[in-house]
Amino acid sequence: MPRDNTVVDRSRDDELQPAASFGPVDVSKRMAAVDVMRGVALLGIWILQLMVSPIWLRHFRFGPMEWLWRTLTYGFKQPFRLKKL
Repeated sequence: MPRDNTVVDRSRDDELQPAASFGPVDVSKRMAAVDVMRGVALLGIWILQLMVSPIWLRHFRFGPMEWLWRTLTYGFKQPFRLKKL
């Protein structure tokens, strides 16, 4: 089978052959790296939400999805902003 200039040669189902490799790369190791990256991304999003939520709730009664849910549940538009003192 002639090789072309693709980044990945999928010669076997259980292994990936990168174009410039020192040997076969196990798919399970690649998937573990993807899982770690997803975990790091989720942790970052969670930390960002923890920092932004108190700022948001100083100005608004609910988050946008909770406001939509309450409006649809009760059948009339719910107040969104907090009343100024």
